[in-house]
Amino acid sequence: MKKLGVVTALALALSALGLGQQSFAASTSTSVSASTKDVVGLMIKYRPGVSPLAPNGEVTGENFAGASLRGLHGIGGGVEAVSFESAMTRAEASVLAANLERDSRVESVSLDHQIGGTAYSQRNSGRQQLALALGAVIKAASSPAKVSITDSWRASAPTAPRVKISWTPPKSLYGAKLIGFQIWTSVNGAKFTLTQMVNKSTTRSIYVSAGLRAGYSSRAFVKAVTKAGLAVKIGLPSKIVSVVPTSAPAAPSITGYFENVISKPKWSALSASQRGGLPVTYTATATASSSPSVTCITNSNTCQLPGLVAGINYAITVTAANSRGSSVSPSVLRPSDERFYDQWYLFGDYGINAPAAWAMRTQNPAPNQVVVAVLDTGITSHSDLNAAVAGISGYDFVSLGGNDGDGWDSNPTDSGDFTSDPTSTSSWHGTHVTGLIAAAANGQGIVGVAPGVKIQAVRVLGATGGRESDLYAAITWASGGIVPNAPINTTPAKVINISMGTTTYTPCDQMVQSAITAALARGVTIVTSAGNGDAQGNPIDAMQSYPGDCHGNITVGATGAGGDATYFSNNGLGVDISAPGGDDQVRAGTSNQAQGMIISTLNAGTRAPGAENFAYDEGTSMASPLVAGAAALLYEKSSTMTPALVWQYLQAGVKKFATGTQCALTAKTVNQMCGIGILDVAKTLAAVK
Repeated sequence: MKKLGVVTALALALSALGLGQQSFAASTSTSVSASTKDVVGLMIKYRPGVSPLAPNGEVTGENFAGASLRGLHGIGGGVEAVSFESAMTRAEASVLAANLERDSRVESVSLDHQIGGTAYSQRNSGRQQLALALGAVIKAASSPAKVSITDSWRASAPTAPRVKISWTPPKSLYGAKLIGFQIWTSVNGAKFTLTQMVNKSTTRSIYVSAGLRAGYSSRAFVKAVTKAGLAVKIGLPSKIVSVVPTSAPAAPSITGYFENVISKPKWSALSASQRGGLPVTYTATATASSSPSVTCITNSNTCQLPGLVAGINYAITVTAANSRGSSVSPSVLRPSDERFYDQWYLFGDYGINAPAAWAMRTQNPAPNQVVVAVLDTGITSHSDLNAAVAGISGYDFVSLGGNDGDGWDSNPTDSGDFTSDPTSTSSWHGTHVTGLIAAAANGQGIVGVAPGVKIQAVRVLGATGGRESDLYAAITWASGGIVPNAPINTTPAKVINISMGTTTYTPCDQMVQSAITAALARGVTIVTSAGNGDAQGNPIDAMQSYPGDCHGNITVGATGAGGDATYFSNNGLGVDISAPGGDDQVRAGTSNQAQGMIISTLNAGTRAPGAENFAYDEGTSMASPLVAGAAALLYEKSSTMTPALVWQYLQAGVKKFATGTQCALTAKTVNQMCGIGILDVAKTLAAVK
């Protein structure tokens, strides 16, 4: 673009000052040597929307020019004039102008020449006016005096730190007019930044909250802003003052139970800033409707709640308090189930945070409100499960010769999956999986992720396994589809769990895929296990294990109590999310009984069903139902829940893998080994607004 000529720019400036064109013309007729230092500044045209004055008080582009620019003022037509500290030759000034034009914010630059003395010797007042306009005589004001900074916490916003910065005007303005102040601040030793422009010369103090951190040093200094004619000047900085602001503490977050002792809740340690910069005392409180409250007080992040009564469900909170106020943690539910202390996978450091999720449930679910179908070996009678299956008709889709011997029928009871080999035993796999989802909170045994949801037992595996056609029919029927020769499902599931996987590469069957796709279209979420490795137990790519390799289902890998993948879990891009699956090689953080594994409901029968009991196991088959239970709680919380929303909320609610593990290093890359993270049910539910 054509530059604004020197004559035109100065004519505009002089016209604005009331100086005649004739006088200007006389001065420009004088011959000037190339070595004469007659360039006193620059005329700059910035691109639209660009402020001529940078936030730090410097002229925009000064760093490109490589020289100090002063006395910025507009001269019309979108052009700004600036002055040099001292006059330059045309060659010297041309270099600066060329450098400045490299700044993308600058449209064009011209040299601003000094006018010869002949014409102006007759117009002394005009010369003085022009000198002031160009900033030739304005000097930076001295430092503001009596600068102070104080903690200015207020009860109306107890957790927000605030400081008050005060000052008195500078003693020396050097003939200029005081028009305001700049406030510069730094937090915790960081670089000073311009925090606020004060546009009233009479202001003597301000309050600052933005960017502050309680418990960390806040420093500040003040600069005066003066004006003479059209020129604006930033004054010298004041002395630096500092204070440590304070606030009420943040709310703690209960993370589990110390050493798995369920009367010793523990919570995350608050940072100095979260403590409000002050000493904090924690009070843990356990409340129950039928029993007196129990408390313990500590300066640590755990304490023993004395005298908890067996058989009572307690809601536990932790209050953090300092001299500024207090904040209370979200409540967590400590169930009275006698084996809860063995269920590290619900409350441990790398458990799924179920107790906090239970406290978010506003009411007990109505009968049949949410049904989870468990496609497995069937279920045996168990006092921790009978209420969950009551009133929900299941079905047996096992076509192959099984121990019940009668093909498809309406009895989904697990009759045992032992074979003709006299040494073989039954796994009671479906019973173990079901307890992880919905074991009752009844003061005995264990408790599931989603106690109170209903279970639909759908048998697809028998003594010799199962058929893909049976799996197709089971998915269709459980999700509310019509299956010939099977009764209409009057209580279709919202969630289907399939804890099975192959040990060799098995692509997803296209017919089973069509059943999954149809179930998703009916609003049903399908959760599958990632598989437990090849025939030798070595992990393989989860994309090779069927049916987890089908499209649209949520495939779950297994982690141990240490926050890393288990030694057996399949991995790779086929894993969507991880959850505890047990690992007897990583026992730290679990009870002496658990030994790193997963406790759930089972049957004591060796081959045929016997008495109910509880037992430990490990596998991705244990991880999958934890995610299925979380999905059931999502459907319980929102009547408009969909499979897509389930996945969205699960992604919003994960714990990070243990630092430095392969799972952690790949979690946020395109080469995820263990999915997006470890399931956190409380975060998942909290994401639903």
